[in-house]
Amino acid sequence: GHDIIQTSELKTGNQTNDTEINAISVSEERIVITKDIDFYYSYISNKKPYKLIHVKLGNISLSELKEYFRRNLAKITELLIHHSFLVLEKNRIRVLD
Repeated sequence: GHDIIQTSELKTGNQTNDTEINAISVSEERIVITKDIDFYYSYISNKKPYKLIHVKLGNISLSELKEYFRRNLAKITELLIHHSFLVLEKNRIRVLD
């Protein structure tokens, strides 16, 4: 039920640089979901991307990742109404803004 774009769908695919991903996020008001620590620092220093979900769940399987989002989607969605930066951890969801 959410409009998503994966980097593989962008013009330069998974080679799209962070600056361009941030620009798309800001111009289209899209949330970036990533494990990449560079986006953490980008948000801290420049408030880009538009909104950020930093995934810090370690090395888990795709099925475990999907299950995590299934279990926590309502809470994540609710938090994003009022906040712009979330960190997903195994035992908690932290708000950093």
